[in-house]
Amino acid sequence: MSYIIILIIASVLGYLVAKSKNKSGGMWATLCFMLPILLLVLLVLPKEESDLDMLKADGLKEAYINKYVSNEDLFRKNAFLGGVFTQLAAGKPVPLKELNEAFNTMALMETNQ
Repeated sequence: MSYIIILIIASVLGYLVAKSKNKSGGMWATLCFMLPILLLVLLVLPKEESDLDMLKADGLKEAYINKYVSNEDLFRKNAFLGGVFTQLAAGKPVPLKELNEAFNTMALMETNQ
């Protein structure tokens, strides 16, 4: 009886942790019910970007490229900004968090200019 309770707790925890990391809650709940040790695996997996974050990042792509090109001499001095620009220009996705950080860096560089 106590083993069943442990399985149910592992399943619920697996669901909650998976949802917080934008992963399939149902699948992880089932896996953690069958093998509770998989909860440890789930805990170390990185958080995935949500679909909404990817759409927002895609929407900011053109704005970033235009802003970078408008003041390229200044922004080229920063390797991080150049790396983000190179990825976007090559059509590769950039996480929303990195794009927001790049915009903040640009604003800071412009004010310190």
